[in-house]
Amino acid sequence: MIRPARSSRARCPDHGDRAGARLPLILVAFLVVAFAACSSSDKTSPPSTPRVLGVGDSLIVLATADIRTALDAGYETRIIAENGQRIDEMLPPLREALGRDGSVAAVFVNLGTNNVIQHETYAGALDDLDHLIETVADVPCVVLTTISTFLDTSFGSALAGRLNAKIRALREQDSGKYQIVDWDAAIHAPGGVEELMMVDGVTDGVHENPTAGREWFADEYVEALSRCPRLNRP
Repeated sequence: MIRPARSSRARCPDHGDRAGARLPLILVAFLVVAFAACSSSDKTSPPSTPRVLGVGDSLIVLATADIRTALDAGYETRIIAENGQRIDEMLPPLREALGRDGSVAAVFVNLGTNNVIQHETYAGALDDLDHLIETVADVPCVVLTTISTFLDTSFGSALAGRLNAKIRALREQDSGKYQIVDWDAAIHAPGGVEELMMVDGVTDGVHENPTAGREWFADEYVEALSRCPRLNRP
């Protein structure tokens, strides 16, 4: 900018004029700082919804819709379940899901029924449960489901009882990490089979019924997750 030549009539600004000139600059600087502070506050993300992963066999397949309805209000839920699968057969998809989904806050498991049914042709269930526990070692909360010991009677086995004993032992060892949904106790309670398994007075001896049984699983998984002290809830 070309400055005009000074003349005798030109007045040099006094101290008050300089102060007045600085006021707009101070105001602008204040607004910039305030805006930056607000922008920084706006960028703070709310706590993320905990990710929950479910893995199971046909008992979870049948109850999936009820479980999702119960969990989706408070959790980001993913369920991997297939009919007729043993523990070992669901380990690969479980590992894949844990690797792909990033930070998983909790896993709930309903497996072992088909190990009992197939115990004469496959004998690795107890070791497979150990492998499952190793797979979820880094997950803060693990919910394990007991297996119907009625199956031991039906299939001439003691495996359900032995798997349940290991599940309960894990809970005793670390109640901060492991929670139990006790399906076996529920169906052995007075009226349990009639309420949770029978349809028109008949049960297949394995599965929950489509009314109270599926709702029971959904409610119990919600309750078990709520008991996990290591599960960060929103």
